[in-house]
Amino acid sequence: METGEGDQSSGEVIGSGLSHMLAVPVQLEDPASQRVYIEWRGLALASPPALEMVSPFTRVPIARRWMEQSEPLLKLVHPDKGTQVDYIVRWITKTSSACFALLELAQGWPGEQSAPYQTIVEVLDRDMLWTLTADEFSRALPVLQTDINIRGVWPKSESEEVFGEMADWLSPQFRAESAVKEEAREVRCFECEEPIQESFVACPYCGAARLAPPCPECGKPVTQARNKRAYYHSENGRYPWHYAWDGRCQNCGLEFAARVSLSTGHLLFFEALKGGIEETLEKLKREGRDAESLRVGESEMEIRAGESVYSMLDDWDYQPTIEVKIRRAVASNMSATSGGLSREERMVMTPEEARALIEELQGRLRILMERKKWSRDTT
Repeated sequence: METGEGDQSSGEVIGSGLSHMLAVPVQLEDPASQRVYIEWRGLALASPPALEMVSPFTRVPIARRWMEQSEPLLKLVHPDKGTQVDYIVRWITKTSSACFALLELAQGWPGEQSAPYQTIVEVLDRDMLWTLTADEFSRALPVLQTDINIRGVWPKSESEEVFGEMADWLSPQFRAESAVKEEAREVRCFECEEPIQESFVACPYCGAARLAPPCPECGKPVTQARNKRAYYHSENGRYPWHYAWDGRCQNCGLEFAARVSLSTGHLLFFEALKGGIEETLEKLKREGRDAESLRVGESEMEIRAGESVYSMLDDWDYQPTIEVKIRRAVASNMSATSGGLSREERMVMTPEEARALIEELQGRLRILMERKKWSRDTT
């Protein structure tokens, strides 16, 4: 049976690491008390890494929900200690009286387990789970296994039906939610790293501005977020004003994207004649155009902000990008031609690369912009 990216195949669901107990990593109360400690998904772990079990017959709050590399994840809170842990939702089974979820400890656990740690819990509602006793687990497991065997494939979109909307972890929405739900333990200057207050509009030590640029339409900062070096409980890093920006002015809604229609590119004449001369002339008449309009090409260009992400272990590098998409009515049919035009082009550059391109074309390469289209007839 074929499965898509949003599906979970039955052949890879339940593993040998299944347990009837929900586990939470043992975490350090004060990471600063140790010079070296193990960090996993933003958590400071005791060494060697160990798991402690949540008591059966216990409510477990769900602090967050999101999609990470096409996997639905839940951040659970230890009901007694308040420590947190990330679990992947592997399968959901609904009966007439209950809803069960097969959870798997998030990837990269540094402990000695030979197989991913899994457990079964009951879903009380979108914000609360229920840990099972050994007897309840024994009754739930065959129900889950039967559902897996019958359905064969579990659509991961079902996790949103049960737990609510799950924003993609790389989306501005997810980052904005992170900023709201988690207060920084410490805020420092983005440039010099001296301690500052969140309310400062500039660093009193190095003078670096912290506000977002003003909107050309309303004159106000395009977002309330400010440049900062921040230390959260689950992560730390340098967060510029645009780290959770959606490309619009927060005040007036102006979208910072351009869509431009251009009369350029290969002529439409020969492409239009493929339908026949009479049919082409009739179509032009209906559209209120003349044959001369076919002597001009058509091109649509879209310019908008983007972002490129590179990850190595628990370190994430974000590069702002400028994305240019071009769609043309006619493409080159001479494959040997250097620089031939395609139907669709997509180019992604960093701001520095885009700036260098503009400077070169306005400078010593300006002559390239002075060239004109031309034609010849070999009959």
